[in-house]
Amino acid sequence: MTKKNHTINKTLIFKFLTCFIFLFAVCVPTVSAQKDRTRKPSDYLKLIDVNTPDSITAIYYYNAALYSDNYDMQIKYLLNSLKYCPKSKKNIIASASFKIARAYWYKSESRQAIPHINNACQIYKSCKDSSRLANSYVLMAQCYSNLKLKDSTFYYFNEAEKLFSGRCDTSGLTTVFRNAGSASLKIRLREMAETYFNKAVFLDSMAGDTLNLGLDYYYLGYINIRDSIKLAEQYLKQAIGILSSKKITDNYYLSFLNFSYNSLAQVYLQEAQEKGDEQLADYCYFYLKKVGNYFLDQSDFANHILLCYTYVDYLVYKQQYQEALDEMISIKKFLGADHNSKASEIYNTEMTHIYEKLGDYKSAFEYQAKMYENHIEYISDSTVTSIANFHAEQAVIHERLEQKRIEAEKRLLWIIVISLSGVVILITILVVYILRMLKIKRKANNTLMLKNRILAAQKTEIEGQKAEIEVQKSEIETQKNIITGQWLEVENVNKKLINSIEYAKRIQGAVISSPKDVNAVFKDNFVYYRPRDIVSGDFYRAVKCGRFSVMITADCTGHGIPGGFLSMLGISSLKEFMATEKDAENPGSVLDRMRTFIKTTLISEVDKTVDDGMDMTVCCFDFEKMELRYAIANQTAYIIRKGKAIKLKGDTMPVGRYVKEEQFQTLTTDIEHGDMVYMYSDGIQDQLGGDADGFGRKFLGKNLLNMLIGFSEEPLGKQCAILHNTITAWRNGRMQVDDMTMIGIRVE
Repeated sequence: MTKKNHTINKTLIFKFLTCFIFLFAVCVPTVSAQKDRTRKPSDYLKLIDVNTPDSITAIYYYNAALYSDNYDMQIKYLLNSLKYCPKSKKNIIASASFKIARAYWYKSESRQAIPHINNACQIYKSCKDSSRLANSYVLMAQCYSNLKLKDSTFYYFNEAEKLFSGRCDTSGLTTVFRNAGSASLKIRLREMAETYFNKAVFLDSMAGDTLNLGLDYYYLGYINIRDSIKLAEQYLKQAIGILSSKKITDNYYLSFLNFSYNSLAQVYLQEAQEKGDEQLADYCYFYLKKVGNYFLDQSDFANHILLCYTYVDYLVYKQQYQEALDEMISIKKFLGADHNSKASEIYNTEMTHIYEKLGDYKSAFEYQAKMYENHIEYISDSTVTSIANFHAEQAVIHERLEQKRIEAEKRLLWIIVISLSGVVILITILVVYILRMLKIKRKANNTLMLKNRILAAQKTEIEGQKAEIEVQKSEIETQKNIITGQWLEVENVNKKLINSIEYAKRIQGAVISSPKDVNAVFKDNFVYYRPRDIVSGDFYRAVKCGRFSVMITADCTGHGIPGGFLSMLGISSLKEFMATEKDAENPGSVLDRMRTFIKTTLISEVDKTVDDGMDMTVCCFDFEKMELRYAIANQTAYIIRKGKAIKLKGDTMPVGRYVKEEQFQTLTTDIEHGDMVYMYSDGIQDQLGGDADGFGRKFLGKNLLNMLIGFSEEPLGKQCAILHNTITAWRNGRMQVDDMTMIGIRVE
C-alpha cells in the first residue's frame, strides 16, 4: 500500500513539473532577459534521462544553453534542443536557431551562422512576427558584412529598415543605421557611412538617447579624420562631452569614450604636424594620458597597440626617437607569433621610419625588407580571401536566380490553370449559346495566342538567364585552375627551401656534441635541447681538457637560420680556444678571445660592425680537487645542493660588441658529491603560456628555479622528462618562441 502511494505521488509531481516547464517555455523571451545568474547548465542537464519526453528534453537543453557562458557549449546545447524539439514548437525552434547564429557570429564564423539565421527568418516570416524578423535581418546583414558580400549585406539592412519603419520603432532603426554605417566603413564607402550615421544622430536626438548619440558622434568624427580634420575634431569633442558627462559603468560605452580620446589625440597630432604647433602636440599627449592603460586592463591588445602607435607618432614628432624606439620594442610582445600579419607590417613600417630618423639606415633597411615580405604575404592572403568571397557571392546570386525561376514556373502553372478553366467555361457557353459559338471561339483563340506569346517571351528570358549562369560558372572554373597552379608552384618552392634547411640541420647536428661525447666526459647528465626552428641559435659542447671536464652552453643572437650561422661560428672557434688544460684553467680568457674573434669576423660591407654575438656559460670541473672554475657571459647557472640553490655569479655583458666592454671574470667555487649543476639559455623561462585566452605570459626564471629545486634529487632521465612535460603543458598549444637548451650534471 505504501509503495502504491509513493508511485502516485511521483506521477503527480512529474505532471506538475511538466506543466510548469511548458509555461516556462512560452515565456522564454521574458525569462531569459532576467535569468538567474546563480543557475548552471548542469542544473537542467541532470534532469534529462531516458524517460524524459522529447519536448521536455528540448526545453532542458534550451535552458542549459541560456546559462552557458561558452559559445561552443551554447551551440552544442541549442543543436540538441533542435534535435528533440517537435516541429509544432516554432517559437523555440526559431529562438534556438537565432541564438546559434548569434553565437557563431560572436566567434567570427559567419558562414556557419547563415543557415541557422535563415531558418529563424523563415519561421518568423511565416508567424508574421515582424519585430523578431527585423532583428534576425540585422544579424543576417552583419554576417554577410563579415563575409564582405556587399549586395546581400545592404539587402537585409534595407529589409530590416522597412520592418522597423512599419512598426515606428526608432530604437530598431538606429540599430540598423549604426550597423549599416559600420558595414559601409569596412568596404570604404565613406559617404554612405556618413549618411547612415547622420540618420542615427537624428533619431537618437529625437528619442533623447544620449549615450547612443555619443557613439554616433564618435563614428562621424572617426570617418572625417582624413578628409575634414576640423569636422572630425568637432564631432569627437561632442562624443567625449556626452560620454564623459555620465557616470558610465558599462564597458561597452567606456570603450567608446576611450576610442574618442585616442582619435582626438590623433587629430591634434595631425594638426600639429601640419601647422608645426607644439601646443597642439601637447593636447595629443593630454588625451593619450586620459586613456592610460584602459585597453591593456581590458585585455583589448589590438586597441592598446593602436594607442601605443599614436604615442610613438607623438614621440617622433617631439624628436624623441630613442623613447619612440623603446615604446615600439614594448609593443612587440603584443603582436603574437604571426610574423606575416597586417599588424606586423604596420610595426615594421613604424620601425623603418624611426631608424631612418635615428640615422641607422642598416636597421631601417632590415625592417623595410620585413615590411615588404609581410606585404607580399598579406596580398596573397587577401587575394585568396577575395576569390573565396567572390565564389560565395556567385552562389548567392545563383540562389536568387533559382528562386526567380521557381516563381516564374509557378506563374506559368497558374496561367495554364486559368487557361484550362477558361476553356471549360467556353465549352459550357458554347453548348448553351450555340448561335454565338463562332464569335466566342474566335475571341478565345485571340486570347490564347496572346498568352502563348507571353509564355514564349518568358521562356526566352529564362533561357538567357541560364546561359549567363553557365558563362559565370566557366569563369569561376578558370580562376580555380589558375589558383591551383599558383599553389603548386608555391609548394614546390617551399619544399626546396625546407630540404635546404634540413640539410643545414644535419650539418649543425654533426658538429654539436653527441650524447656519446657528453657521456664520455660526464657520467651522470641530461641534455634538453629543443630548437624553435629546424636549425638552432643555441649550442652546447662537452670536451675533456687535461684534468678538466668542460661543459659549454651558448645562446646566439636570433634563432633559425641566422642563429644557426652564429652557432656554427661559435662551435668552430671553441675548438681552437678551448682545447688544452691551460685554456680550461682560465675560462674567462676563453670568452675574451671569443669576443675578439666575433668582433673581427662579423664586419659588414660598409665597414660597420654587426652588433650580434652570443650569451655563454663555460664550466670547467676539476673532480680531483672537487673544484669548479667557470666564466659566465649574460647567462644563468645554478648549483642545487641539498635542496638549496646557489647562483653562479658572472658578467652581464654578452660575447660580442657591448656598450661597456671589460675582461670576463674567471670564478672558482667548491663542489660536493651529489651537487646538481644546471646551465641553460633564457629560451625556457621566456616561453609564453598559461590560460588559453590572450597572448600568454612568460614562464619566468623564478618558476624554473623552483622546478629545478623540486626535482634535483630525482634521476637525471626523469628530471629531463619532468622539464619537457612542464614546459609543454605551460605553452598550452602555443608556438615555441625561442630555442630551449638546458644541461644538468650531477657531481659524482
